[in-house]
Amino acid sequence: MLRKIFYHKKNKGNMSAYVLRLQDVDKTKFMLAGGKGANLGELARIKGINVPDGFCVTTQVYKKITEKNEELASLLDELTQLAYSGLRFDHPANGAPDARSPFSPEGRLWISKPYFDPVLHKHVTQLPQIEVRYLTRFESFIQADSQVTAKITDVKTGREETIEADYLVGCDGGRSNIRRALGIHYEGVFSQGQNVAVLFRSPLLHLIKHGPAVQYQIINAEINGAIAAVDGKELWRLNIRNVSQEQIDGLNAPEKLRSALGPDIPFELIDTRPWTGHCVVAEKYQHGRVFLAGDAAHLNWPAGGFGMNTGIGDAVDIG
Repeated sequence: MLRKIFYHKKNKGNMSAYVLRLQDVDKTKFMLAGGKGANLGELARIKGINVPDGFCVTTQVYKKITEKNEELASLLDELTQLAYSGLRFDHPANGAPDARSPFSPEGRLWISKPYFDPVLHKHVTQLPQIEVRYLTRFESFIQADSQVTAKITDVKTGREETIEADYLVGCDGGRSNIRRALGIHYEGVFSQGQNVAVLFRSPLLHLIKHGPAVQYQIINAEINGAIAAVDGKELWRLNIRNVSQEQIDGLNAPEKLRSALGPDIPFELIDTRPWTGHCVVAEKYQHGRVFLAGDAAHLNWPAGGFGMNTGIGDAVDIG
């Protein structure tokens, strides 16, 4: 059984962390450090749901979870409603009720992270055994034959705390300090291509001649990329593919948006960020009593929900 679980994650260079404690038994079983810890896979473990080995296809995991636990079924229902009400284009990618595949218990849900995380955190805080603490930094760990000892710090007060557990799971992202401390390296190809994400506000849905959609592919003389819905109303993200460093340095974001949207659709530029895709995997996922999961174990291209889906699969496999 579980006693204490803690997570930490970085947010724009600052440590933004939270600790989950299970207080119904005497022994700490797992500690999970990192943002990817707070997903349905870990929640399945918290609630004691036994998912068989190899049962790591996300839709199957959701089905197994919802069959055995009403609280997690409620979470999935809320996410489905959020996707459908926020991005209601009667399209399979937004949770439309009539868009279920005969090969999957759930349709795809198009939910941006700023809207997904609050729903997930709300349901985590409703679990009676769990105390949630934010702004907690993971400092270090030592593992022995029978336990792992980790040090954490409250970043507001500076108060340090030591937690002992049977196991530690590092879910602390692509720059995982836990993975580095274990001496485990990534294998594969880094920086497969440079891209630029442009966040903007626009009444695109009401003006575009192609009709409403969650994503528009853009290929013309100036743009190779896609426009994707963020909130299903007015926030959008233009992703420009295969951009050289020279093009990034001299990028004119408003000009690129105009080339993508055409001459008649107004917009407000909010932010521009370059990014690159990787295809790497850790040499191994376990060393002694310490495991890796999520981006700490593998980096995929951030498209298609691969990071979330593989992170859930890791959590189920570890469980």
